[in-house]
Amino acid sequence: MMSNHKSIDQEHEDAIQAIVSLAKDILAGRYQILKRACELYYLCQYGRITLDEPFDTNLRFIESYCQGLPLFDDFRAKCSSEYLERQESNIRQFEEAVKNEVIEICNVILRMFSTSDNT
Repeated sequence: MMSNHKSIDQEHEDAIQAIVSLAKDILAGRYQILKRACELYYLCQYGRITLDEPFDTNLRFIESYCQGLPLFDDFRAKCSSEYLERQESNIRQFEEAVKNEVIEICNVILRMFSTSDNT
């Protein structure tokens, strides 16, 4: 009897499509880099995608550092406005420091998964 659940292969393919789509959106400047770098990290983990070094380590470092920054709404909601104001410069500085690396990671992802049908 067939199950209604997706196969592991289909979940993996869906994760790859989501990763490629997010990488394209980041490169197009559609999203705030740090938030989306974290999302990219989680999608890579979910899809069991390992990037070549140093990109895998760098993405892991960026996500880890972002855990201490009030980037996401659930964390921000628990912070005082004074704390958020103080953290904004840290967020901007870190984003500026890693922006080129995130762009390179996105380019690596697109090269890894480039296909003739331009997925």
